[in-house]
Amino acid sequence: MKNMKKILTIALVSVMLYSCGNNEREDSMEKTVECIESKVDDGSSKFKSINDALTAYDFESARSLLSCYEDVCFSSSGGSIKSCAPWAYDTKEEAMATKIDENPFYKELVKIVKTEISYFLKNGEYNTAKNSALEAGMFSIYKNELPNAINNLIDQNKVSDAISILSKYTFEYSYELTSEVRYGDNDEYNDEANYFNDMVNSVFTTALFSQNKDVLKKCLLLYAPLTEDIVSKKNSEIKCKLIHNYKQTAKTKLKEAGITL
Repeated sequence: MKNMKKILTIALVSVMLYSCGNNEREDSMEKTVECIESKVDDGSSKFKSINDALTAYDFESARSLLSCYEDVCFSSSGGSIKSCAPWAYDTKEEAMATKIDENPFYKELVKIVKTEISYFLKNGEYNTAKNSALEAGMFSIYKNELPNAINNLIDQNKVSDAISILSKYTFEYSYELTSEVRYGDNDEYNDEANYFNDMVNSVFTTALFSQNKDVLKKCLLLYAPLTEDIVSKKNSEIKCKLIHNYKQTAKTKLKEAGITL
C-alpha cells in the first residue's frame, strides 16, 4: 500500500511538473498573441502575423512583430524554459535546427532573415543581403542562397557582378598548416573551399565560352586552394600542404581552348 502511494505521488508530481513546463511555453505564446493584437489594434502594425508582413516584403513590420516574441528556449519534452546553449559537438547547422525547434523567437527570426536575403539578392542588393545575414549571425543562410544568385546573374549575362560578389566572399573556416595539425582538421575549410570554387567554376565556364579574358583572369585569382594531409610512413606524423587543383584544371582548359591570358 505504501509503495502504491509512493508511485501515485511520483506520478502526480511528474504531471504537475509537466503542466508547469507546458504553462511556461503556453504563457509566453499567449503574451505574444496579445502583443501582436495590441499592435494591430493601436495601428502600429497593419499585419496580423509575421508571415503576412513577409508576403508584402515589409521587413520593418515583420521585425516589429518579432519583438512580441520572448527570446528564450523551451524544452521540447515539457515546454519549460531551458538554456539555449548548443551541445559541444553540434555542428552549426545542427545547433540552428535545434534552436529553431525550441525557440519561437529564433524560428521567426530565421524566417525573416531567409526572406530578406532572398529578396535582396534577387534585387541586386548584395551587400545588404550579406549584412543582414552577418548581423543575425546566420551567414550559413546567405551561403545557401548564394549559388542561385550567382547562376541568376550568369543567366542575365552579368558575370562581372557575379565576380564582384565572389571577390567579397568571407570564409567561415580557415586552414591550418602547423606541425600540430591532426588528420581531418581542415575538413570544414576544404568543404567550404569546394563550395566556393564550384561557384567560381560556373563563372569561369561561362567566360570560357565567350572568351572573356578579363573575367577568366579574375577567376584564376579567386580559386581557393585545398589542403591535403600527408601521413609519414616512418612515424605516422601528419604534414599538411596546399594544393591548387581547381586553378590547375582551369589553366588546362584555357590551354585546350587556345586562350592566352
